[in-house]
Amino acid sequence: MKKSTILVLIAIVSISFASTGSAVPKFIKNAKDKITGKEKKKSKKNATVVLVKGLQLTWCGKEVKDNGSVTIPGLKGVALPVKGGRFDLAVPVNPVFGDEFGLSQQSQMAELSFGNAKVYLFSIISFANSSTSEVKADGRGGIAFRIIYSDKNVRGTIDGKAASLKKGWNIIGDKKNREASLMCAG
Repeated sequence: MKKSTILVLIAIVSISFASTGSAVPKFIKNAKDKITGKEKKKSKKNATVVLVKGLQLTWCGKEVKDNGSVTIPGLKGVALPVKGGRFDLAVPVNPVFGDEFGLSQQSQMAELSFGNAKVYLFSIISFANSSTSEVKADGRGGIAFRIIYSDKNVRGTIDGKAASLKKGWNIIGDKKNREASLMCAG
């Protein structure tokens, strides 16, 4: 069929459904956009990647059962929902780094040497508990492994040991250890 014939058929069908309030006209518009090449590209700007599923928060040696949210100091725009003490470590594909204090705390967790590559280490998290009880887990802690973002494929060292990083997010350590321990302050 010719393009013009298809467009005429679409126009006829859309007119016939317009008076009924059907969702079909939206379907027809999407079909028309595909035919004319006006289909919108999905933005990857806000896309996320789940690095590890089902991390369990612990506090003073006990599993946390509360809800709340986890943030990662030095990484803007990340607030991970916590349900029953568990959360998925999901980070932006294209992260925004900020909070110089948070970044400096993260960088003190290991000695990195990767030349002029921009490499960011993260292993500290912050948990904000939504429970209303007086005694509740809350505050900073750490994950059992390190996540590192690199702006390119690079070789270097982590704590003096040779390491290779791929562009994007990397996990160093045992990601099967799904514990995120909060500091036990008394």
